[in-house]
Amino acid sequence: MEKILDTSNYGICLFSLPVLQDFMKQKGISENKLISKLQRNRKLFIESQKAGIWVPIVGIDSVAYDVRLEGQDEHFGEEWDEKFSYGGFNLEIQDTICMADIGLLHPFEAVDFSGDEKHYETREGHTIYQQFQRKVPSGKYLLSITGYARKGSKGYGERGYKAEFGYWFSLKKVETFEKYQNPREDELFDFNIGARIRFKEAVIC
Repeated sequence: MEKILDTSNYGICLFSLPVLQDFMKQKGISENKLISKLQRNRKLFIESQKAGIWVPIVGIDSVAYDVRLEGQDEHFGEEWDEKFSYGGFNLEIQDTICMADIGLLHPFEAVDFSGDEKHYETREGHTIYQQFQRKVPSGKYLLSITGYARKGSKGYGERGYKAEFGYWFSLKKVETFEKYQNPREDELFDFNIGARIRFKEAVIC
């Protein structure tokens, strides 16, 4: 079943908690400095991408996203338009994959990921997720990311339970990571679905 992930920190990330924690332990990274370390130390960040420690999807609008995983969720239907598709991001998984608001990593607190999900309820009774996890067989994977927008969207999105934008994640199991892609290379990857729509409309006008 698809879930609505609401980000107030302009980013989503995917990782496997045991893999991330092992990396932090190996590199001596304290919980409250995880994001700052990876932001300031390009060598360390690239190492995390080569090893498939995590995949950050940053520079996106701070709105609600309908997040779905191939093999466990229904694909986006005819009411959605595909906006982009990128593949080849390294991701190592140990039992589960976590999809989260990137803000939960700053500061990182393991308790936020101790359960299968972290969410809150709106006044109207809707469940909004800050992170949720899915069971996935352990191994090395190449992650593909496809962005969708509801047909007729003006590109501004909404906070809360109604998502105009969505991400479809698919995983291809591999024996080894032969190369890597850096999702933060802005000249290659633009994950901001809303901005794509707004820019297109501005050009047309």
